[in-house]
Amino acid sequence: GTEWIRPRCRGILTLMRDIDKVIQAMFVIANKQAVTVDFHLNKVQRRYSAECTSRDIILKARREGFSSYIRAEWLVACLVDRNTRAVILSHDAEATSKHLEVVKFHIRHMKGAKPEIGYNSKIEITFPKTDSTYYIGTAGSKSFGRGDTITHLHMSEAAFYPDLKALQASVMQAAAHAKRVVLESTANGFNYFYDLCEKARRGEGEFKLHFYPWFEDEENRRPLQPGEKLALWDDDIKLQRQFNLTNEQMKWYITKRREFMVSDSDIEGLGLFKQEYPSTIEEAFISTGATFFQTIPYESLRPEQEGKLLIYKPPMEGHRYVVGVDYCGGVGQDYAVIQVIDASEFEQVAVYRDNWADPEMTSVKAANIAKRYNLAHIVPEVNNHGILGVDILKRLYPTGRIYKRESPDSRKQSNKASKKPALGFITTERTKPYSCSTLKTYLKRGLKIHDSETYHELQMFTEIDGALTAPEREHDDLVMALALAAVGIKELVKNEPQEQKEAPSIDWSKPVMPFSNVDELMEIAKNTPRGRDLISAFYSKSEASRILSEMRR
Repeated sequence: GTEWIRPRCRGILTLMRDIDKVIQAMFVIANKQAVTVDFHLNKVQRRYSAECTSRDIILKARREGFSSYIRAEWLVACLVDRNTRAVILSHDAEATSKHLEVVKFHIRHMKGAKPEIGYNSKIEITFPKTDSTYYIGTAGSKSFGRGDTITHLHMSEAAFYPDLKALQASVMQAAAHAKRVVLESTANGFNYFYDLCEKARRGEGEFKLHFYPWFEDEENRRPLQPGEKLALWDDDIKLQRQFNLTNEQMKWYITKRREFMVSDSDIEGLGLFKQEYPSTIEEAFISTGATFFQTIPYESLRPEQEGKLLIYKPPMEGHRYVVGVDYCGGVGQDYAVIQVIDASEFEQVAVYRDNWADPEMTSVKAANIAKRYNLAHIVPEVNNHGILGVDILKRLYPTGRIYKRESPDSRKQSNKASKKPALGFITTERTKPYSCSTLKTYLKRGLKIHDSETYHELQMFTEIDGALTAPEREHDDLVMALALAAVGIKELVKNEPQEQKEAPSIDWSKPVMPFSNVDELMEIAKNTPRGRDLISAFYSKSEASRILSEMRR
């Protein structure tokens, strides 16, 4: 959903092409098979050369050649430009020393006249003719770079630095006027490097994010034997179709995956593999298999924008819509979100998201959107700020079209006739798995998502120690509003007019409340914390008894 940013410096593309010619004419390199060959840029290196700016963050799969390319570029700068101060930082001492050894390898095996070398140590090389210096450092030193003036900075495997944030405070001051700064790394979970990537992805600040998945590397493919058929998982087939990958690429992919996984059920190994060889930015940062929504039907559409409201599809006559509303304080932190789902076509059609919308503003907006979408059924969350929000909403919108629950106090009363329904959905430790599992079920059935930010949050949403939540530094407001809307779909199904006067028994062959069959219900109940409590809470006593008896069999 993020457009590429044009290079900020005019002439940078010409400069990079000139440097590429010098690199290929002067240097040799040891390839992946440890054979010395001429330094010819691969596909990924050529693409980066064409897209680079003066401030870059590179998120990548393993062994795509970025360190090799940047080391060579820095060396050319030292040989050609006066007063160059080229620096490579790495995450540990061993990796750092290897960087300079490769630079020295380039110098020893240069084609043509060798450059004049001044000081030559384990951490530094000087070039007297250009008054330039090439030196290395280890990220463990928070004060590295203080007092220096750096013209070319490469922070290699930055996601693995002990304290990237603290290091940046010193080294970026030294590189404030640098010609080139590159942070390059594979992912390492939701840390400060992830924050920098997300900031650049949103187009905030001076850095541009470059992502290079595993299939960009031309060497990541294996030939098939005559008549060979690949044993692909369902997700593999989706991946191949999504990115138009060849069978040779898929053979390499599934072969490399086996190196990380001890069995097909090794979730930890699978997560590590996807972190090292990601297909998408989201996949790169998900280092465990705890993502909750495994199936997310996503089709990107360009919305019509009305302020903070994104309209992917306008209201259609005769269609039924549900609206999920998640409130916030309106102080610029969490977001107020309104999600609209077309229950007739089973797809997301509109999204409103604003972290400065207070409960009153959100309720007014929700009422107007719901009226616009054929007097939609609204499911507002009544927790915290939602208490005021729902109180305002009921004055703006027909209460018969707002989700109702039995209030906790009314359940204690013995006289059923005296029970009064209360408006809004209360999210608790017991009901959150219910709403999220309802959404998960509908996504498995094909509930189509069009909003890229919603898709991102769904991919990030995890189950950690039994708790459903977004990772640290992430939001889940879009997910929770969508889960509320999913509960609204269930309400529409439950309240459909029936021909028979008496309440029918559950027909497990149809999508009711909201499970398709007993097996699906059992799967969710067994794998969701407090699963049996959920059954008792959301089904009548006789239905719950029958379901639990079925499970015990």
